[in-house]
Amino acid sequence: MIRFLIAMLTATILIVAFLFWSHHFGLIRHLPSFYRETLVLLGITTALIFRYLFRAREPALFVQLYLGTMVIKLLAYGGFCLWIIFKDKPGSISNITFFMVVYLVFTVLEITFLFNKISRPE
Repeated sequence: MIRFLIAMLTATILIVAFLFWSHHFGLIRHLPSFYRETLVLLGITTALIFRYLFRAREPALFVQLYLGTMVIKLLAYGGFCLWIIFKDKPGSISNITFFMVVYLVFTVLEITFLFNKISRPE
């Protein structure tokens, strides 16, 4: 669990560094207006869901829990994205693009660490 949190923190730092670097060198014109909220929401929910799934003992239960959390995440994240779009219509493309990139990075981390846990013989 600690290794996952360290990986999440490292990924978050690298994402923020790349975001500001891209803005400084003109690769992106404006920083996404909701980048802080996006990082906090995705970071906290990914860590909580990982913790919840990491403690699942039975493989059949794990699959059901994982699919259930995916449904909940998609609904909640869809609502968050709609809220972003309505709050900042001109910046919605950069905000949603940033959201999708961060979601992809955190989901890859989550799946990698969960795969290592369930594929290890106990």
